[in-house]
Amino acid sequence: MAGATADLVEICNSIEYESLPDSTIRATKKLVLDTLACSVGGYGAEPCEIVREYVKERGGDEATILGETDSVSIEGASLINCTYARYLDINDVYWSSAGDAGHPSGNIPLALAVAEHEGASGKELVEAIVGSYEAQLRLYEAPKVSTFTEVGWDHTSAAHISSPIAAGMLMGLDNEQLLNAVGIAGSSVVLGELRVGDISMIKAPAFGFAAERGVEAAKLARKGFTGPKKIIEGNRGYLQMLAGGGNEALFSEPPEEYLLEGACIKRYPAAYVMNTPIQTTLELVTENDIHPEEVESVHVETFGWLLEDMVEGMGDTPRTHPENKETADHSLPYVTAVSILDRELGLGQFTPERIASDDVREMMDRITFEQREEFEQYWPESYPVTVTIQTTDGETYDHHRKYATGDPREPLSFDQIEEKFASLGDEVYSDERRKQIADVIRNLEELDDVSELLELFVTK
Repeated sequence: MAGATADLVEICNSIEYESLPDSTIRATKKLVLDTLACSVGGYGAEPCEIVREYVKERGGDEATILGETDSVSIEGASLINCTYARYLDINDVYWSSAGDAGHPSGNIPLALAVAEHEGASGKELVEAIVGSYEAQLRLYEAPKVSTFTEVGWDHTSAAHISSPIAAGMLMGLDNEQLLNAVGIAGSSVVLGELRVGDISMIKAPAFGFAAERGVEAAKLARKGFTGPKKIIEGNRGYLQMLAGGGNEALFSEPPEEYLLEGACIKRYPAAYVMNTPIQTTLELVTENDIHPEEVESVHVETFGWLLEDMVEGMGDTPRTHPENKETADHSLPYVTAVSILDRELGLGQFTPERIASDDVREMMDRITFEQREEFEQYWPESYPVTVTIQTTDGETYDHHRKYATGDPREPLSFDQIEEKFASLGDEVYSDERRKQIADVIRNLEELDDVSELLELFVTK
């Protein structure tokens, strides 16, 4: 085999736990805990309930729905568990040097479902997660232009290549079979329209649909079904059709360090580029003890793409007065206003009642935005923002940040992610159960069967 796709497959399929750097293993464990914490927070949400009912109607008896003993197909478990993980928009994110971004943690619920069915160990789970992240993140780094911001494809297009790698590695596919699986699933792409303007429920399960496709492709390839062999580098392949070309050689380079370590873990349940203005605003009002009734005006200065997406709605419906959670967590006016009012930004700030409240609407009307040309040089490596508040007594306060806590340059510790788990799952699991789960993940290499971890999540 030769070529970008074949080389990527070989690199991923040759990953061995014992050869992974300690830093990569630690980062993987943090991402597993974080993703499962995010998933627990999604229990009971309306879009998740709809998807859950749908996968149960389809039946199957291969893997469990997180938190339950009910079994469905691996495809169904991947779909609902990915939807759980994504719904709150507090799962991980990766920004590439080209400006492409995505949420590669969608590979984790898929890997858990396949690992459960295959009786895989914790070490094998880690290998598959590292491999799928490496594939997806190279697909973000290789294009010569951003496939999302400049061309218009959705970032889950790359998940159609990472998903079969995660599934196929755990199913024990050889390189030829895995190459076919990547070609089968990678033949699908996703339009960026699903994240434009007023955002619908489709945002939550978008990765899950790619995960389903990845599992199907791996199953078919294991039976001998074939797919295109150059889905990345072909004349009508991923790079050419989504970006007009790119760095094919990147897919053939053995990793000096794994890209998974560059993933950011969110503190706040909103689009990651807004985690910086959220934290900046919260620090500004708390450190200076600014109360909402004292705020005369608010001015936010940042880089252009943040305003284009999170204020203007990518040229569609502006996100200045969101009416649902899916749009509110992608609305810079909303998160800035509610952060000033509540001095926190958590799940309680995204209820229908809070989104529609008069005080939030009134505070949003006091906020203005400006693109700072000098900030453009820092994006997408950083997400610079300056927030300035003028108070009714004539005082002016400002605060600046380049990135939020959770960035690899200011990472969250495993203990801090445990705290995040507590904030998202304290009404679902006891302190003792959450500690059990965290301890198992801390020691994934000792786990003989991944199903032992999933059993700890059963609530009914």
